[in-house]
Amino acid sequence: MESHFIDIGYKTMNYFRCLLPFIMFITLCCSCGPGHTGTDPETGGSSWNDLARFLGGMSVEGNSILQKAAATGAFATHRQIMDRFWTQVKNRNIDKISPWRDSHIPTRFRNNSALYPLSGADFVNLHTFFPNAPFYIMMSIENQGPIPQPHLLSSTGLENGLRSIRHCIASSASINYLLTVDQRLATGNTSLPGTMPVLLAVMARMELRIIDVRQITLSDDGRIRLHEGTSVPRAGNEEISGCRIRFNASGGPVQELVYLSTRLSPSFFNEGKAGRNFLASRGTLNTFTKSAIYLLQLASFQDVCRFIMERSGLVLQDYSGIPYRYFSAAEWDIRLFGSYRGPVGFGNYPNPPRQPDLIDAYRDDRPPLPFNFGYGTIQGKGRSNLMLMIKKAAQ
Repeated sequence: MESHFIDIGYKTMNYFRCLLPFIMFITLCCSCGPGHTGTDPETGGSSWNDLARFLGGMSVEGNSILQKAAATGAFATHRQIMDRFWTQVKNRNIDKISPWRDSHIPTRFRNNSALYPLSGADFVNLHTFFPNAPFYIMMSIENQGPIPQPHLLSSTGLENGLRSIRHCIASSASINYLLTVDQRLATGNTSLPGTMPVLLAVMARMELRIIDVRQITLSDDGRIRLHEGTSVPRAGNEEISGCRIRFNASGGPVQELVYLSTRLSPSFFNEGKAGRNFLASRGTLNTFTKSAIYLLQLASFQDVCRFIMERSGLVLQDYSGIPYRYFSAAEWDIRLFGSYRGPVGFGNYPNPPRQPDLIDAYRDDRPPLPFNFGYGTIQGKGRSNLMLMIKKAAQ
């Protein structure tokens, strides 16, 4: 470069020397773009973490594009109610589950990936039971929705969208139970639709720092395809739509949540299917289910249960999940907590499976459960039930 400057003459050389600081400044600015600051051009330059904190009713950075929305009355109300909700979530759920987890879930399983079929937007329980999982998989029929852009909403739209987030988690704050009807009404709103706003809100409240949010599809060979933009991607015939959220806790390692918007069917884990190929690549799983509408207890879902059990080193569930009779004492270390005297019926399913073998197993005294969990919550105080199954071959 120096010889080139000499060749083009003294005046030209001085001209470039004058421009050099400006060129260096522009280069430096370009190098500090979205990839380095954690910001997202699709949300107007606000960071992903600011977006999650805003949805959770928490303060955002002073230079955030969300500052104007954070100065509204709708946000002030949202923040006040979310503060109260989260105090309840911590006191009644997280602070009671965490010591139970530390006492009962073996250390050797704590770094497994965690699977939550029929999850809805219930990330709080999944992360509280398995905070060290490198990879979380949630599966639910509710759509993830577009990536939220609250700074583009009208005042009415912002108020409605934030109210929907609160409506979705209200019952979780009080009794650790996500009402399906409330969840579907909330995630079906037109301002901040889908499960993604709820997921981001509770992740921020759990003091998790959001690094990146992307729309995805899952191809039939089980690979995750990342999509640009905020809208829900159009999936092909064998593809599944969803989102991927990358985050970490207190400067810890990066973790990932993959939420898949899909209906769990008897053929979901058949040979060649996306779901089977995807889970097969995740190693040994910790499987978690609660309030699972008894779907896995239908005879047609036996193969689904068998596949999940084959992939799992640990299964944690209430009585509505995988049938108790599928867990043989020869293969599984079975640990039962709480109480079970029979299932609760609801809606179009007034007579769910009774599982008499599980009722018999609970005739012996079982350790009490110090927190609300699953369908036992709506049956009354002291009726919550939890089953911890540990595969003996994995011990």
